[in-house]
Amino acid sequence: MVYSKYELAINAAQQRVDDLERDLYLCCVNYPSGCEFVLKDKLPKGFSYIEKIDLPFNHNFRLQKNALREAYKFEAMMGITVKVERKTVKQNGYTRTSHYKLCLA
Repeated sequence: MVYSKYELAINAAQQRVDDLERDLYLCCVNYPSGCEFVLKDKLPKGFSYIEKIDLPFNHNFRLQKNALREAYKFEAMMGITVKVERKTVKQNGYTRTSHYKLCLA
């Protein structure tokens, strides 16, 4: 996502982080005519970033693979084991997964 102003990028960043379920980096790209702000999920070599928008630990994940990816990241950062728990609800007699949650072991 590309934004013309820093304020617009910051305001949209947390919503994008929640939608993508991953950390994003806010980068500034300068051109002769001005600059633009870009939200990137991965930084290519040579790119620097202005700000990193982190996904919170207590986020409710829609997909298990996203929860596992973030669990590994938090394990490396905190140095303790992080588990992924499946939260379910009963609906019309069926057990349905509502979301996945990170928790400390």
